Amino acid sequence: MRGPYASGAPAIFIDQIAKLGVNASMVGAVGDDDFGRLSLSRLEHDGVDVSAIDIIPDKPTAIAFVRYQDEGGRDFLFTLQTSAATQIDAASMSEHLARATHLHVAGSSMSMASVADCIVSAINQVKRNGGTVSFDPNVRPEIMQEEAMRSRLMHMLHPCDIFLPSAGELEHFCGTINKQEAVEEISGLGVSEGVVKRGSLGAAYYSTEKYQEYDAYPVAQIDPTGAGDYFDATYVASRLQGIGGYG
Repeated sequence: MRGPYASGAPAIFIDQIAKLGVNASMVGAVGDDDFGRLSLSRLEHDGVDVSAIDIIPDKPTAIAFVRYQDEGGRDFLFTLQTSAATQIDAASMSEHLARATHLHVAGSSMSMASVADCIVSAINQVKRNGGTVSFDPNVRPEIMQEEAMRSRLMHMLHPCDIFLPSAGELEHFCGTINKQEAVEEISGLGVSEGVVKRGSLGAAYYSTEKYQEYDAYPVAQIDPTGAGDYFDATYVASRLQGIGGYG
């Protein structure tokens, strides 16, 4: 099966989690259009429980356009604020999360105020269940213009158990650009472990007891979009399945 592919950070993450054998479900909303139907079809095909993804008849499915720069950078254009993604049913979400033991949050979802409120409620519920939370800040300059957005992302660090930033994102959260000092600052907020993704340079694992850098496997890059979300999912799936224990 070639396409359609699960798109958007949360969908890419949960699709990969399901492929790795973890019971997975997604909370969200899509429009009653081809983009929404294709996304749901792909997620369901790959084993994701889509029962908590609502179909909103009068809103379009959220779309992101990616522009690739010659030097390797990317620019994004999002349609989140006018899309079905803003219409999450809080009551339905709460019922669905009653049995959840882990919640993953993508920072791009926090750009929508109504969704951010639902996420905070979801975190509290999962924590009451004795569950854990992972967080990829997924910082995009295009959605980081408002101080309220930065504040939401900063507040995510306190309940976060696994923090999964890219190297360039640490500066949005810390008072230093020194990598190890930044990790110590993040750990001081209560984050027990995490990984700094460094692209072709590999990754740096950290916990309250350890900091260690790992080289990347050499690969031919085809398209970097979504690579971090696949990394997040593979790491979180491993931890949920009892693999790792690096601390």
